[in-house]
Formats: sequence, C-alpha cells, structure tokens
Amino acid sequence: MLILGTPNLTSQVYASQPSKEGHVNCKSHDELRALMKKHFHVSLLFSMNDEVVHTGYGPMAHYLFGIGICPKKEMNYVLGGNGFIGRNVLKAFWRTFHST
Repeated sequence: MLILGTPNLTSQVYASQPSKEGHVNCKSHDELRALMKKHFHVSLLFSMNDEVVHTGYGPMAHYLFGIGICPKKEMNYVLGGNGFIGRNVLKAFWRTFHST
C-alpha cells in the first residue's frame, strides 16, 4: 500500500507566490488518478478542502490524497511487518511522479 498527497494543480492559481515556489510538482485530480492506476490494481483518491477530507469533486479540492493497493508488478519488499512497499514499484512510481 502506498499513501501520498499533493497540492491540486488546479488550485495553484489561487496560491501565494511562496507556496507556488515550494510546490514544484503538483498534479491534477485526473493526472494523479491516471498515475495511481498505472501502478496499482486498486487506487483510491480523496480530496481535501480546509480540514475536510472527502470524495467530492476533485478539481475543486486544494489537496489530493492517493492510496494505492495491490501493486501491478512483482517486487522486492523493503520493509516488513504491517508496513511494506516494493522497491521496484516505489522506484517506478517515484520516477513517474517526479518526471514533470
């Protein structure tokens, strides 16, 4: 399972300049969904406005959360116990997420 979050690209028009400088790789709701579906059999997306997390209309959210379950590739496990993620999937996902 992988849990990640990113500021919504569509909300950046309302962000302050310092905030824009710190958020260099924002994704839109559709981009994050496509990226998660590429690497995981099950992908769940949640949106956040202020302190409220919801499954509502993604383009209006300020922040996006993605949860990926059941990676599509076989992998070598990095961590054991309850929290583990595959090295190969994590590397591929990281490269894709940071390629833009």
